[in-house]
Amino acid sequence: MDRTLELELTAQALAFVDNRLGDYADAVYETPVEVYTSTVRYEQEIETIFRGSPVIAGLSCEVAESGDFKTLDMSGIPVLLQRDADGGVQAFINVCRHRGATLVEAQSGSSRRLVCPYHGWSYDSSGELVGVAGANAAFDDMCREQRSLTPLPTAERHGLIWVTPTADAPPIDLDDHLGPLDADLPQWDLGECVVVDTRIHEVEANWKLVVETFLENYHLKTLHKDTLAPLMTNFGTCHETLGDSQRMVYPGTSLETCKDTDPETWQAFADWGISVVYNLYPNAILVLLGEHYQLFQIFPGSAPGTCSMIQTVMAQNAEDSVVNAEGLAAQAELLSHVLTTEDLRVAQSIEASLRSGANDSFVFGKNEIPAHHFHDRLFLHLAAGSETSS
Repeated sequence: MDRTLELELTAQALAFVDNRLGDYADAVYETPVEVYTSTVRYEQEIETIFRGSPVIAGLSCEVAESGDFKTLDMSGIPVLLQRDADGGVQAFINVCRHRGATLVEAQSGSSRRLVCPYHGWSYDSSGELVGVAGANAAFDDMCREQRSLTPLPTAERHGLIWVTPTADAPPIDLDDHLGPLDADLPQWDLGECVVVDTRIHEVEANWKLVVETFLENYHLKTLHKDTLAPLMTNFGTCHETLGDSQRMVYPGTSLETCKDTDPETWQAFADWGISVVYNLYPNAILVLLGEHYQLFQIFPGSAPGTCSMIQTVMAQNAEDSVVNAEGLAAQAELLSHVLTTEDLRVAQSIEASLRSGANDSFVFGKNEIPAHHFHDRLFLHLAAGSETSS
């Protein structure tokens, strides 16, 4: 972490904790319950946000070497990421161009040639059709170039990979998409990370309800009273908007060791005195802790009340992945336990109550300012998408 920023955020967090405050909005914020339940709203989100703009598909380290691949479902579009022979990352619709079977069924792996499990058609790491399983004469009048895998706009920077999961979408302009976030991400050396654990959670809740669980620490004292509350405070959030994205800093209880000491000795990030959390617009959460990193990708499911979450735990580098293997495995297990028994459980309970008539709207306090920004940016882009399509 940039040392100047660490000292700045530590000082800010200390001041907030002393006063039991944090960055506050000017007023409370209300969101209609229908933004979670409306099928029309859900379809607009899919069309405009999840298929009409770049979304984080994964980490560079997940496809580190030529031939490495990763597959995922991006809101109903099966996507294949693979690093090609020239070292670049390409994304394709994970569908064979012969008869439409899923080409790669594994979640990850490495192969110079991808072979369809149905008829054996094969493709290289650039997506080109290189074999029709010994039936050349049967397809001698077919243009093979037109049967390459269907490419998707892809961009890679700062150890992250973005994909727009629509075949005819324009190329990704990361300068425009990232805005001020572009200057923030390099300090974390995400390209050096090593994935140590990946899990997928299927959740019976709207995707926004799951994202919201990461956007405030107000719930720590109650929802996480026996798990995270002993380690972190339920106030003191430091908030920074970064275009569509945002950065949160949540103070930990060990921040107290920095009080009344020389700032030159502060090691708040390494000691979990502060945790840095990014909401990478629209649906990714990047959690940066002193000993490891976490990435959460939340995608809408097949209906407004369903979603899936990809939970990834990374060591900061290859050495840490070996030296701290046992501790990292324990962290991944603890994280999964907290998510399934606390955060995702409560998101699903909210989903179950949405149509009860108890609430016409939800209210976010001044202390839940990241949720204000999250919903504001969604409304802004959906409105822009409606104007473009009309």
